Amino acid sequence: MGIRFRKSIKILPGVRVNLGLGGLSLNAGPRGATVSLNKQGIYSNTSIPGTGISFREKISSNLRSEKSIKQQQIAEKVQASAKNLVLDLLSDGNIVYKDKDGNEIDKKIITELWKQKPDILRSWLENEAEKINDMDLITTIHYDMPNPYNEPQLEDLEFDKEKPTEPKKKVIEKPSFFKSLFSPSLKQWYQDELDNAENEFKKETELYKINLHNWEKEKIEFNKTQNELRANFSNLIRTDVNTMSEYLEKVLQSLDWARETSLSYDINTLENTVYIDIDLPEIEDIPQKIATISANGKKLNIKDKTEKQLRIEYATHIHAIALRVASYTFATLPSIYNVVISGYSQRIDKSTGKENNEYLYSIKFNKSDFSKLNFDRIDLINSVESFDNFENIRNMSSTGIFKKIEPFKI
Repeated sequence: MGIRFRKSIKILPGVRVNLGLGGLSLNAGPRGATVSLNKQGIYSNTSIPGTGISFREKISSNLRSEKSIKQQQIAEKVQASAKNLVLDLLSDGNIVYKDKDGNEIDKKIITELWKQKPDILRSWLENEAEKINDMDLITTIHYDMPNPYNEPQLEDLEFDKEKPTEPKKKVIEKPSFFKSLFSPSLKQWYQDELDNAENEFKKETELYKINLHNWEKEKIEFNKTQNELRANFSNLIRTDVNTMSEYLEKVLQSLDWARETSLSYDINTLENTVYIDIDLPEIEDIPQKIATISANGKKLNIKDKTEKQLRIEYATHIHAIALRVASYTFATLPSIYNVVISGYSQRIDKSTGKENNEYLYSIKFNKSDFSKLNFDRIDLINSVESFDNFENIRNMSSTGIFKKIEPFKI
């Protein structure tokens, strides 16, 4: 099955701007970081350079950032406590202790390390377990959903081209009286240097005037364009498909994703609807292991997750992706009242042995019903069960086994 929509986005994994739970805000205001406080926590306004968009980031409850900082602090503590110690975790959960040159440390020294630094070593082990068990962008990827009723505003962008620097005349040190007395040629050298400096200064000044004129002209044009865009933005973000597409793509690409994600879409302003097809991750992309601290506290017990657990986590993840994409689409495009999302995956056709795209779900979100979700406690929303609030097509067993479906028609 080919791609149904012409426009497509490829979203790369990695840490991006984390958007606050309170709602998407494309705030107009000075560029940079400002901080505001409301009943849901402390937020900073963070802009993405070159996009003209700013987002609200919840500082006081940014669990992923806090976890990352904590992991870094633990690693630094281990390094500071034993400067020559290098720890490595094997696939079976045992720790390899090495010195800075890569040589394994004697068992007696290891025993002594556990006597002197048990808290540090255990913290490191817990840190490694958290990395293996990390599901932040899997089962909780929808926790940053903004409220769908949002009035986006264009951020004020500053003209960031560096202003030309006014030239300075080169200072020529005049020879002393005695040097000039004993070396008459120094007087002529000094005059030549003064003339050269003056000529160079005149050239640089002329070039500076030209560059300054061009810079001021560009700045005026930039500000004129910004003012025109700001004046028309409210209308453009509602009616102009190109503007709507540009900002929707920028918002979705600003989010943090667990893996490379591709989606294609179509904006229908006559129907106030956005149709989106998402190339879903495979179940193999879900973390396959789970780790716990052993009884003696000196190693990890690492085991494979059960097939049932993986299927449930996979189902939670791909449903959460739809919720997240729908929420940001509503929040970015205020004139859109319906978002139709269909998710597909690559599967082998046993009759041909070829890989085909098979749709696993198709759902029609409408803004009115979507806004009834509890955005104050998104952690209470079960992404799989939430689909029951909307018209959907899905053939999934209670244990997370999907059968292919035909998605909603365009």
